[in-house]
Amino acid sequence: MTARNVQPDCGRAASCAVACHESCRGRRWFAAMVFLLAASTLWTGCSSEDPQLQVLRDRFLLDAEPERPTTIAEAKAAVATNARVVFAGRITGPEHEAFAPGEASFSVTEILPEGHDHGDADHADNCPFCRRKAAQVPRAAVQFVDETGETLAVDSRKLFNVTAGDTVVILGRAELSAELDLLLVTAEGIYVRSRQP
Repeated sequence: MTARNVQPDCGRAASCAVACHESCRGRRWFAAMVFLLAASTLWTGCSSEDPQLQVLRDRFLLDAEPERPTTIAEAKAAVATNARVVFAGRITGPEHEAFAPGEASFSVTEILPEGHDHGDADHADNCPFCRRKAAQVPRAAVQFVDETGETLAVDSRKLFNVTAGDTVVILGRAELSAELDLLLVTAEGIYVRSRQP
């Protein structure tokens, strides 16, 4: 009995190889697309911040400190003849007194010269002399408004990443409340000079 020499069907084998290659390539492409779509979904999920916040930051946050900022006392003295103000101040603490929750407004006080606290952060709260001095320093109430003149309904801490103790320079228009002895400022710009550690 003579054994038959079976020859492989080369055309069929080549066809299978091509099909296998195409199938593998298709699976790789599909996996890559799934990965990209998943990454895109995760990125979108992480970037949940309202895009309007960045619009407001671009409008109000200053890249450089305005030239020749005055003290709050100097701004108060000049506001009767010039409503335009540029002054430096420190956001007053504690937090619940410095900020209006949910609004773009906060209070600032005059930047006091270095005292005798020797680096003690709680010194001003415990020293009667410093408490009395702090209570007498000039103050200003700062607000940021929309096109209708209403205070922006977004917390200043979230909008500008500021906190009590930060030093800022404010640019805007002001009027003096004689009854409260308080400078009322509608701000057009804010520069964060230094942040509280």
